[in-house]
Amino acid sequence: MLKDNGGIYSKIGDWQSYTVQDGLLITRQNPGSSIATAASLIDVLKAKGADFG
Repeated sequence: MLKDNGGIYSKIGDWQSYTVQDGLLITRQNPGSSIATAASLIDVLKAKGADFG
């Protein structure tokens, strides 16, 4: 259904870190992707002017 409606589906091997970002949407494949997902979120927040200092 996702692909039929123009969505893009991608994945990698089981339990490998995998994060995908599309604009402000950030998603991950599994719990092993938490660090990469958090890094993507921090990059987005910094680009929006967030100050972590």
